[in-house]
Amino acid sequence: MKTKREMNNELREFRKYVKIFYGMDSVLYPMNATNEEIDKACEIYRISCDSEYTSVEWGYGDSLDRERVRDILFALGYDWKVKNRNLNVY
Repeated sequence: MKTKREMNNELREFRKYVKIFYGMDSVLYPMNATNEEIDKACEIYRISCDSEYTSVEWGYGDSLDRERVRDILFALGYDWKVKNRNLNVY
């Protein structure tokens, strides 16, 4: 079993990974989510992974974990189209 320090480091690295994809400076998926929005979604995801009431399991920060955080952002009402009005996405 991982120590609390190891888990915290893993979660910190995961947040960085999510921010690379969906953060303000992302060129991969320019959602322009703020650090606060991403941190909140990551925390919700961490709690759901720890809950005995969900079947969600931590995938050690893989792409499925990242996509689940993206889905949480959407569920929280995040609208990447509104934040990216200058993009030609329509």
